[in-house]
This record gives sequence, C-alpha cells and structure tokens, in this order.
Amino acid sequence: MNADKVMKTVHMDNQNYYLILQSFPSPHPYNWPTIGSQEDLDNAKIDDVKEFFL
Repeated sequence: MNADKVMKTVHMDNQNYYLILQSFPSPHPYNWPTIGSQEDLDNAKIDDVKEFFL
C-alpha cells in the first residue's frame, strides 16, 4: 500500500472528518478532502505530481 493511501486510511477515513465535509454544499471548497479522493490518488501520474510541485 502506498504511503498516501495509508495516511488517508489512518488519518482521515477513521475520523468524523468526512461527516464535516458533507455539511458543506458542493461548490464550497471545504466540500473536498485536502488530499483528494481515492480515485485521484489512484490515477495520479508521476508527471502530474512533478508538474504540481515544480
């Protein structure tokens, strides 16, 4: 398991964090988790990550 998935599972999925996110309407920036969805993590390519940080 990748470190990002471990962090998401341990620190976010097991808390009430997502209950709070659900209280914000969809266009609000707090509606999305900071780390992104599991689908985003699974589909991230190394070039995307490099471009984001450079």
